Amino acid sequence: MTNKKENQKKENMDNDMLTRKEAVAYLRIDQSTLHRWEKRGIVRRKGGLGNKVYYSKQALDRALTANR
Repeated sequence: MTNKKENQKKENMDNDMLTRKEAVAYLRIDQSTLHRWEKRGIVRRKGGLGNKVYYSKQALDRALTANR
């Protein structure tokens, strides 16, 4: 099971797509900040499988520099 999760994370990083948890860690922000940015239209999430949500790493970088 752990290998499967590690492989998923590696694939996400290779594709420059991050899960919500990975995005929060990558940006070093709180989950509530990411949620607020979504509501304000600063970042857009991409739908995934089931209830998984993904974010483009490039879009997160742009949002971070625009909101400093």
